[in-house]
Amino acid sequence: MANLIHLEEQTGEVVVSGRIDHEQTAWLNFSIKATDSGVPPRASMVEVFVQVLDENDNNPVFVGDVTNVTVPEDAAVGK
Repeated sequence: MANLIHLEEQTGEVVVSGRIDHEQTAWLNFSIKATDSGVPPRASMVEVFVQVLDENDNNPVFVGDVTNVTVPEDAAVGK
């Protein structure tokens, strides 16, 4: 998962390193630990759960041998 996300150490911002395919990775689960520079140092940890939503990343295709489709000008929407 290290190649999917990146933590900006100075700001604490978690950013996506690239595209995440929902079919391959539906969830990202990871822990983040923050430590201050006090003496003694104090730390806290948080669990992060990110759901990767699917998008229509595949081009539509016709099933079968359809090569020409005619839609009447007055066709009802959704028909």
